[in-house]
Amino acid sequence: MAQEGIVTRRDHRWAIASGFGELMRAGARFSPLEAVARPRMNALARATGATVVLHRVSEGVVDTVYCAYGPLLAPLVPAAEQRLAAVHPAASLWRALASGQVAAEYQEVHPGCVCIAAPAALPSGGTLVASLARTENREVESLKHPLEKVVSLIVSDERRFRR
Repeated sequence: MAQEGIVTRRDHRWAIASGFGELMRAGARFSPLEAVARPRMNALARATGATVVLHRVSEGVVDTVYCAYGPLLAPLVPAAEQRLAAVHPAASLWRALASGQVAAEYQEVHPGCVCIAAPAALPSGGTLVASLARTENREVESLKHPLEKVVSLIVSDERRFRR
């Protein structure tokens, strides 16, 4: 189970890892948005080592569409805490929504963690926000454009999917 990412060793104890969530969702049906976002989010997480989370915001309600956990953040911030960062008022998610453009947050939500977020309007309504988190000693500024590009491609894919 450790090889599959379902459990991990921490401080000489076993703990549930991010792969457990994937296992739980194995029989679940994906929304069209999640279906088009999944390969792009996984590719971005693999390419950067960062954790990327996609949220849909509609009428002030934040729904997590998909999470791809990168290996760089796992030892610092457990997966459950990475998801909870979206409710923190200093999170880059809220800054991106307020400004309508890419926003950054430097260690304000989690010590040792830097996050950027990019918003985009969805044709089906609401706003899509992709967040990318890395450890503080990793540079994120150069990832702003790739993150914006991924969000733009997901919106484009979703538009084509709905036709």
